[in-house]
Amino acid sequence: MTRRFTVIEKWTDDKWFKSLTASGKLMFLFLCENCDAAGIWEIDTQEAAYRMGLNKEIAEQALVEIQKCYIRNERFLMLVNFLYHQGNLPLRENVGAHRAILKMLEKHRDLFTRAKEIWQQKGYVLGAPSLFDWPGESKGSVTLTEGLAKGSGIGIGKGNSNGSTITNSKDKLIGDCGKTNLLDLDLEIARRRNKLASTIDQLLHPHGIEKQTFKHILSYLVQQVQTGRAELDIFDKVSQWAEQAAFSNVSNKKGLFVEKVKQETGFQGQKRLLKSCSS
Repeated sequence: MTRRFTVIEKWTDDKWFKSLTASGKLMFLFLCENCDAAGIWEIDTQEAAYRMGLNKEIAEQALVEIQKCYIRNERFLMLVNFLYHQGNLPLRENVGAHRAILKMLEKHRDLFTRAKEIWQQKGYVLGAPSLFDWPGESKGSVTLTEGLAKGSGIGIGKGNSNGSTITNSKDKLIGDCGKTNLLDLDLEIARRRNKLASTIDQLLHPHGIEKQTFKHILSYLVQQVQTGRAELDIFDKVSQWAEQAAFSNVSNKKGLFVEKVKQETGFQGQKRLLKSCSS
């Protein structure tokens, strides 16, 4: 059974979503759950109407009502924020799930080209637009494959095996992330921290991860980003590790998750955290 993330605050905080009619809300939720892993859906209002228990005319009106959330051509539409809210931006070729998404996007280059412009305007690319070039199409001298390889590190440690490097100043981190000041950066850190906490609560808490353990991991991640040792997308990566652990076949899912965090970030538990905070 396929599972997807959802932002429950849309029912209370999203003015656009709250303003939709009942059929508009239903159509939006239908698209989020019936699109493919790249956020693309083959337009078929008759089938959608049947699945939702609406007549075709109402379904077509609902699709027009929510047109702000997608781009389309004659046959397909693409939910432009879908990949972002599923924690899949920026796309990395060394991530199995991302490779599958990239293959899907290659079949819809027109939609992808328009979507990446929107992502860049919103800051979803996090300072690495070369990650979205197609193979054989140069942007400067970087192709998609080259850009993905160069951008595969998570920005922790100095010269580690992932090819990541320390960001030496908070100003550079702000610039790379498209943020204009420290307040914007702190707000973005808080947003991603809260999103990650929600992910853990849904995926790993039922499998026995103690809140105290995750609290230490969260504190560590926040410290790494604030000091410029890691890029903001570290929160998204940890979210992916949580999902991988939750849906794995191992019995100790919490242990698998914590071990992955330690391997990839240098986090060594509470003692190491307290020592780093006091230094």
